[in-house]
Amino acid sequence: MSATHAITLPVRNPRTGLIDDTLRITSRAEIAAAAADLRHAQRDWQALGAEGRGVALAELSRAFTQHAAALQAALAEDTGRERIAHIETGAVQGMIHLGLQHATRPLQQILDSVPAIAAVTRIVQGPGSTGAELIEEVDAVVCTGSVRTGRLVAEHAARRFIPAFLELGGKDPLIVTQDADLDRAARVILRASLLATGQACQSLERVYVDRRVLPEVLARLQHSIRGITLTCDDPAGHIGPFIMAKQADIVREHIADALEHGATLEYGGHIIERGGLWCEPTLLTGVNHRMRVMREETFGPVIAMMGYETIDEAVSLANDSDYGLSANVIAGSEQQALAIAERLEAGFISINDASLSSMISDFEWEGFRFSGLGRSRMGPSGIARYLRTQAIVINRGPTGDLASMTDAQP
Repeated sequence: MSATHAITLPVRNPRTGLIDDTLRITSRAEIAAAAADLRHAQRDWQALGAEGRGVALAELSRAFTQHAAALQAALAEDTGRERIAHIETGAVQGMIHLGLQHATRPLQQILDSVPAIAAVTRIVQGPGSTGAELIEEVDAVVCTGSVRTGRLVAEHAARRFIPAFLELGGKDPLIVTQDADLDRAARVILRASLLATGQACQSLERVYVDRRVLPEVLARLQHSIRGITLTCDDPAGHIGPFIMAKQADIVREHIADALEHGATLEYGGHIIERGGLWCEPTLLTGVNHRMRVMREETFGPVIAMMGYETIDEAVSLANDSDYGLSANVIAGSEQQALAIAERLEAGFISINDASLSSMISDFEWEGFRFSGLGRSRMGPSGIARYLRTQAIVINRGPTGDLASMTDAQP
């Protein structure tokens, strides 16, 4: 396919709502050629060994540091989020350094992109059809995305008998007990629900508070949420625009459904259009599990909070979900929090905080139910996703002949 006849996708600027760029779609022939190149280059990378690959990671780290400002600016333009761009570029640098610390070990503690670099990299781009074509050419596939996309990827990979490792959706709960530090709980709820416009897999989506302290938590949230600003009003604001316009419709529908079925809107609730689309920080109470906002991924800056009577009820509500990515507990003591955490059906549990999975990648875990499939991308075994297991056995003693292998032998 010549460049002059390349097929492209329009790229929408999340701040302005305008189509201001295009994305060239990688052709099927280019994908096949890239896969062939990688298989050829892999032999040279394997010959380098872990130490040689560590040198390559060190070069990557230096290049990332050198171009950090430009990368941060590009990410901010792509997502419309200045604050998060700064946080995420810093996080990637930390991941690279973590990889360097373990580069000489057979199993390295590094995230998806870094071990892939250590095993040679090509980039292809395009819509879902490009992803389907990619699966036809590769030996394994790692996907982070929606349950719908993950199911399609898994089905396609299964037809080719190649492994698929999936990190998918989440509907992460938080349990706040009666004797918890309520100031801490309110700060955690606000941050974990609204950071990144609520558009991160580990975002807090459901809050369960002991009814005896629910009014106190609500009062704290009503006070603090008023200080949250949108980047359409202040470029340094807390909440950026929706990256994809259709997500604003989903959030609007979830809020409307909750209100229609008896929830109370304590704050916010409006979608603001100023070229791009922003959602006010939104606080809902009186919610229940018949409402979409408590069952489906909202993926927006919405705090949906309900009370519970007993710990048993809280655990039951937290586990009443199609998802099980991560969960959170804030309690009066670590012992109490741990006892609750052990009953929660999720891959990563944050104690006395929330969404710590976005900050810590030192150990392995994986999502429950529709939130994940396959080995963890974290921890010492993370690199194992990209390896084949092979057994080589040497017999240095005598061997039997056909006559000695009788049916009478056990």
